[in-house]
Amino acid sequence: MPWQTTKNSKDGGIFLMRHMETYKGDTKTWETRFREEKHGQVAQIIKMRVKYNNAILSSKLNEKRQPIMKEGLKLYNEAAVNRVLNLVIQSSQLSQKEQRTDHNKRSLKKKTVTFAKNLTMTFEEEDQA
Repeated sequence: MPWQTTKNSKDGGIFLMRHMETYKGDTKTWETRFREEKHGQVAQIIKMRVKYNNAILSSKLNEKRQPIMKEGLKLYNEAAVNRVLNLVIQSSQLSQKEQRTDHNKRSLKKKTVTFAKNLTMTFEEEDQA
């Protein structure tokens, strides 16, 4: 198994869930799509944590589902407000810097834009993105 890990002893549950999810009875064609430990496996494990936690916590069988969903919505709304405030603050700081010197104006025009990736993407979609 190329995805086998020697340094990660805390994510055994994640590996177990992924193995149960992907194993179809034939070890020769079995593919978990986990990368090797040194080639981006950490990012995949984080995505799997999110996926499995979401499935468990939002399950209709979960007796604590409603309070968890309410708390999650509250945290989401707080994060959205903080994100907007941070964008306003950053924009204000950029405006102040732009006013200081022409040199800063030229360097600030070289902006890069990155977008958050959807955590529900499959590994194939992530690789294509």
